[in-house]
Amino acid sequence: MRAAGSAADHIEGNPRRRRYIPLPGAARASVITGAFTAKGAVEWAVLCSVRDTSQILILNARNGAVVDSLNRSGDSGWIQSNGNHTWLFSRVIAVVAMSQLNIVPADTTSEDAVYYGAFLPKPIDHDGIDEAFLDKASTTFYFAQGHWFNVGSSD
Repeated sequence: MRAAGSAADHIEGNPRRRRYIPLPGAARASVITGAFTAKGAVEWAVLCSVRDTSQILILNARNGAVVDSLNRSGDSGWIQSNGNHTWLFSRVIAVVAMSQLNIVPADTTSEDAVYYGAFLPKPIDHDGIDEAFLDKASTTFYFAQGHWFNVGSSD
């Protein structure tokens, strides 16, 4: 049972939106909270699917208004087998905290190190959104200068 006023209530409770929140499985998220478009903002990022197409909606957590959206794509590209003859929706999102975005790795030449500061405009003063194909590569999105920047990483 979810609390009244949750992101899911704002999406599913509005019959005009007709959006569905796919559930990727235990310990995976389709709804996250953070400051995604500006320092101090209180927002939800919600992975929604409508008619076989999903996207990430950014909602104002105070009133449920859609602030922005990003990365609209066909759901079929996010399906994979779990190895037990079951197909799973494998698109998940996670918060990338501002503190993590500002870390300078000790070794910036390592293939495993992601140095966000090399790719994102300064100042990095709010959170990002990591979108992943479960157990595969991911992309971190960061809003600045009026649009979404993205930084890719491998699994």
